[in-house]
Amino acid sequence: MSYGVEIRKSNGVLWMSPDVTPMNLVQRFQQSFVGRDDSPTIIIQLAVPVNESCMVFTRSLTGGGVAYNMTQQNGYWALAINGAAGENGNNGSPTVNVIFYVFASMVLPPSRFSAAYYDANGIMRWHAEMRPLEVFQASADGVGGGTIDTSFIPAVSSKFSGMAVISMIPGTPPTYYWGSFAWRAYGTNMSSRPLSLWTTTSSAYTPWNNTSVYYINSQNYD
Repeated sequence: MSYGVEIRKSNGVLWMSPDVTPMNLVQRFQQSFVGRDDSPTIIIQLAVPVNESCMVFTRSLTGGGVAYNMTQQNGYWALAINGAAGENGNNGSPTVNVIFYVFASMVLPPSRFSAAYYDANGIMRWHAEMRPLEVFQASADGVGGGTIDTSFIPAVSSKFSGMAVISMIPGTPPTYYWGSFAWRAYGTNMSSRPLSLWTTTSSAYTPWNNTSVYYINSQNYD
């Protein structure tokens, strides 16, 4: 352990030190998607090697949202965009414009003039141009239930948040309307919204629900 300047929060939690590279913003980009239930998976390769920790957050500029899973491609982290839906459903608002915020425990080269900290081995651990990740957590009850108003403009970890039967039409056999849900951020609100819908005569799917959402204050990174 080397000795040097450390930055701590008011509660004593270590924020930065010359021995630790914090997760910080390394990539920010905007992309548009066409919302439809049968949209194929889109792979977006990130600029983060797979040996680095990585977290991604999104916010919608036009309503609606996307859902993704983290995957790997060519030695880098990538996003597998599994679906997109507009604000008023796939037909009512087909284009979804999303900003992605990518955080990683890596140091990008600073500009010519910047204060930087190095560890005992001479490796740069962080510099003054880096914007460390500050992440929050909240919960909303029920699949697709609840809207969380953060009072600022958030970006969320847009993972699937649940799957449930939306309705059922009796018959022989009955028809089930299933829906998958994902977290999205739009304006100052976060909510778990339907992302894709499908019908089946089987009830074999297992409903599930994740009420927790991770988010950031995007205004700190725009």
